[in-house]
Amino acid sequence: MSEIPTQAQYDVIKWLKDTHPEFRTTKRMNLLRLREPQKFPYKNMPRLYDEVTEDLIRVFHELNSYFYYLPVKNRMKIFQSSDFNRFVTSEWLQTLQAYDVQNAELKKIKSKSRKDKLKKKKEYDVNQALSYQNYQNMFNIGLEGLINSMPQEFQSYISSQLKPMFKLMQSISRFTGNQVPYVHYPDMFQEHNIENN
Repeated sequence: MSEIPTQAQYDVIKWLKDTHPEFRTTKRMNLLRLREPQKFPYKNMPRLYDEVTEDLIRVFHELNSYFYYLPVKNRMKIFQSSDFNRFVTSEWLQTLQAYDVQNAELKKIKSKSRKDKLKKKKEYDVNQALSYQNYQNMFNIGLEGLINSMPQEFQSYISSQLKPMFKLMQSISRFTGNQVPYVHYPDMFQEHNIENN
């Protein structure tokens, strides 16, 4: 990139300064190269992706170091913000869904091209395990939250009605030989009680 920005580059730089006057997540140039690759060309895009990824991991590390010290009221205000909701729904959930679609397509290709022993061999996929774990955590948190927000008189009844579903999901996991990961009960369910009912 030349020292003097072109008009197209200048417009994007001005936009960034106006919308994020104190941008701290990553280097401004990294953001510009990521957001506008045609206007800010960069030869080593994998390096850029790695750099921005590391910057974002550091941001989450920082958040985790002090977020808990805020009063609950303030933490709830953050969770209710449109930016947080947009991150969860537009970024996190869509990434999981995009991964699921990509993984399904990859499975189709592999099943067509592999034969005999190669077809039977299972490969461990870290991203698939992570995707599953995220879904299960969201499911368990959401379920516990819904049950806890119900009137207390109905909580035990709802829990007892959900136990057969968890048993079925665990049976499927065992039957498929761990092709489907094992389903863990939400904390509010006593697993030994469920197993014995």
